[in-house]
Amino acid sequence: MSDTLAAFHRVAALADEHRADLDDAIRLSAAHAWVGGGATRFAAAIATHRASVRSALTLALNALTRTTSHQQPYPDDPGPPTPPAAPPAGDRPLSGDHRHGVDAQAIAELADALDTAAGRLAEAAAAIRGELTAFDLPASPGWTISRAAQWAASQTPDLRRRLRRLRSEHTTTLPAHVAAYDLYGVYSTPGDPDTLLNRLAKGDAEALADLLDLHDPSLPARVHAWWSALPAPLTDLPGIGALNGLPCAARDRANRAHLSAERERLTRELARLRSPGSVALQDPVLLSLRRIAALERALRTADQAHLLAFNDPLAIAWADPDTADVTAVHLTTAPPRLSDLRDLWRRTRAATLPRTLSLITWFTDDTSSSGALAAFVDALRATRAAPGRLTVIAPGECAAIAHQADLLRGGRFADRVITAPEFDPADI
Repeated sequence: MSDTLAAFHRVAALADEHRADLDDAIRLSAAHAWVGGGATRFAAAIATHRASVRSALTLALNALTRTTSHQQPYPDDPGPPTPPAAPPAGDRPLSGDHRHGVDAQAIAELADALDTAAGRLAEAAAAIRGELTAFDLPASPGWTISRAAQWAASQTPDLRRRLRRLRSEHTTTLPAHVAAYDLYGVYSTPGDPDTLLNRLAKGDAEALADLLDLHDPSLPARVHAWWSALPAPLTDLPGIGALNGLPCAARDRANRAHLSAERERLTRELARLRSPGSVALQDPVLLSLRRIAALERALRTADQAHLLAFNDPLAIAWADPDTADVTAVHLTTAPPRLSDLRDLWRRTRAATLPRTLSLITWFTDDTSSSGALAAFVDALRATRAAPGRLTVIAPGECAAIAHQADLLRGGRFADRVITAPEFDPADI
């Protein structure tokens, strides 16, 4: 046997021995990548380095094949191991046993797997560089494997440090949001929704503004999962009630508090405008104050009403849509009266018995608000406690808003859209 053929067999043996060195780390990381945030990117990084190792092994064998004219094919790469399927974060509670979070012991095992892989790959890299340079062949495959080994070794100190700190608060199971935002926080990107939600959990108002600008259909489900995992609600954060994905009761509390704060702000602004020497117009401020006062008076006497939004659009739900069997969203471009809304809800509810009904009035004077409507309906689906029927009632010029929203969601906007000026409550 020639020297080059013997080298080929030695490198082939190394390839067989080390091509799966990162497989355990991939399985352990992929199993909880569903928590989002940095966890998803960390799992992707491991997969990238695993692919580079396998590619480098193939390149080394190909280089020796050309030298020896050896035609024996190297076994095909079967690809990364398939991680166990996990339901989306928005479909599961995020506390409790290992199914609802990340097993802390699994993270310790992940760090051990990376350490083991780092040592094994470093040895393989050195051996392959030696085999290739002995025949004046480029040693780049060996250096590629060496970089993967160095990366694996560099991850474990920070991973173990974070795990030790988190285990002082969460002994066996790390809640999903803790794993996503803290354990793997270094892998999150500034504009990622999970990163923004992590900042929002700390009271960052700029993060809230950035989230409100996002129009990702999956965002409400992510927001709902994040909110469910918070150790304490953030309903005192100004403007958070506008965030699609919060439960109905939380949105109602937050929006009522924000409405009161807005009234106080406008009262101070009116006093400033009335001060001597001020020439600014008072009419817009007075008009806003009157609208807020009227809305607050009406809400105080409406025990079934939930304020889901109040700053274009105005959205008021009669009964909780999170628990109702049927939810109907009634669009209007005319300023609604709460007494009329209550009467409509009562008439419609009688026709839907024995099913429970939540009727939401969604008022806007902006006929280009289809994107906001689509996001609002996304949130209604994300916060439901159980499957239910969702109908949108869009008479007159509101039909165009609903039609465009339906196009934005590819026909999955609502179970039914009613555009007739008069509708039969039994059709909802």
